[in-house]
Amino acid sequence: MGSIDPIKYCLSEAEKLAQNRYFGAALVYLVQAAEIAAKKYLEEKRGLKLPYFSACIPYLKETGIIDEKEERTLYEINTLRNLAIHSAKPVSREEFEKALEEIEDLLKRLR
Repeated sequence: MGSIDPIKYCLSEAEKLAQNRYFGAALVYLVQAAEIAAKKYLEEKRGLKLPYFSACIPYLKETGIIDEKEERTLYEINTLRNLAIHSAKPVSREEFEKALEEIEDLLKRLR
């Protein structure tokens, strides 16, 4: 039995949840996929062991993976994720789809 790729798992769960209109929960899995990929990339390329996704964002900019606009967008997505978890703020389909587009683009660059 092979091991499960955690990034693919998170993306799969995000997709299932979004199909059922649970956009907040889907966003949590989506950001988790980005966090896993970013932490892995920065550990391999820079020797950094970072605790969470928002800590990765400035280093992604510093290494040229993202630009300033993308940096702001990723912080916004992370804030939306935090609100979804900690204050049960509803996430709209549009917010989720924007986050999905940004994070899928980021994941392609981190491979």
